[in-house]
Parts: sequence; C-alpha cells; structure tokens
Amino acid sequence: MDDIQISSFLKFINYHLSSKNDQKLVKDLSQDLANGHVLIDLIEIFSSTKLKREHGHTRFHSLTNVQYVLDYLKLHMQHINISPHDIVSGNRKQILALLWIIMKIFDFPSFHIATNKHIHNENTIFSYGQDRSDLLKWTNRLLN
Repeated sequence: MDDIQISSFLKFINYHLSSKNDQKLVKDLSQDLANGHVLIDLIEIFSSTKLKREHGHTRFHSLTNVQYVLDYLKLHMQHINISPHDIVSGNRKQILALLWIIMKIFDFPSFHIATNKHIHNENTIFSYGQDRSDLLKWTNRLLN
C-alpha cells in the first residue's frame, strides 16, 4: 500500500507544482521534501499565502523551513504530532502523514462526491466519509 500511496502523492505534488514554471519534478518524497522548499511551495499554491523561507543548504535551514510549514498548518489544525526532524530525516511514514494533513486542511480533494450515485463525473472528488483507498483511486484517475 505504501508504494501506491507514494506514487499517488508524487503525482499529486507534481501536478500542483506544475503551475510553478521553475519547479523541478519531485521523484523521491524523502529526499525532495527534506529541505522544506517543496512543502512551502505547496502551501503557497494551496493557500495563496507567502511563507517565510530559508535559502541556505544546511540541516538547520531545512528544519526551519519545515517548521514554517508546520506552524502554518497548526493555525488550521491543532494536533499535528510531526517533528521537522522526521521530515528532514526522510521518515516516510511521517512524510505521508504530513501530506494527508495538508490534503485534509486544504480540503483536497476540494469538492465532494455526490451522494446520488447517478450524479458523478470524472472530476468529482473524495469526501471525508470515504476511505483512503477511494482517495488514492481518485488521485490516480485524475493524474493519469
């Protein structure tokens, strides 16, 4: 299941980052999200809010960037038990948890599946009542 989740998140991230011309393709969640820049880019795209960003290349700068993201997310969700160290160290489980939190906060998918099964189109999106496998199926369908 992790490989399917990772593949879906990579497609999701690259799809949204494609709106930024200077953005390189994310290929490895553990490495490419570690410095916090991709996470900051996602938050800025989804929220239209400009976040602080450290431009250095040290672990300290990476930890600070991830902390900026977590601080922003904590404004919208109180109990986020993810450490910047987990993300910078490439903890795959915590990275996936952080991406789920981002999707939940920004209501991704942003519109909900109609309760009437006859009213359904290709762009209809996951609602909170559905399980993660439905979200992964939707993400793969949309991004393929």
